[in-house]
Amino acid sequence: LQHECKNLKEASDGLAKDLTELKTKCGVLDEERQKSEFVLLDTIAEVKVAREQAWIGEKGRHELEQVNKELLLIGELQLKYQEKLDRLSAMKRCDQELEQVKESYKEEVKGKEQQLEAKIAALEACRARVLELDNAISTNEDLITAQKRTITILNEQRFEKLEVNALPIFLLGA
Repeated sequence: LQHECKNLKEASDGLAKDLTELKTKCGVLDEERQKSEFVLLDTIAEVKVAREQAWIGEKGRHELEQVNKELLLIGELQLKYQEKLDRLSAMKRCDQELEQVKESYKEEVKGKEQQLEAKIAALEACRARVLELDNAISTNEDLITAQKRTITILNEQRFEKLEVNALPIFLLGA
């Protein structure tokens, strides 16, 4: 009976050691899961910011369309004024005055074109950032899914081992 008690104590100690190891492994995996969840939440926040920036970019695109319309109107006005200036030249108006008006319109058109280019560049940068953050979220979700599967497998193995080790103890006691 003492020998049987000693065997049961050794089996119990072995199971306790296995349980401690499994708890340690589960703790490590849980920490990794928590870190991954933190990274995922951080990435989701970045995506939200990027989407807001994309929305601002879209708003900028609409503004650019408005600027383009204005540029077309300015172009038409420029043609109209060019015709008037040509008539003024025919009336012997000062050529220098005509040149100043032309340069003024050229500078205004050039400024609008630069604004358009800057807004297009900002919109493209926002779109690229949204794609980058969407890819990061996908990667983190895959990592979390894999870690959950690993935890489930370890738990199943632990319970199987406990059941296998508990069965001989149960049979010995009967």
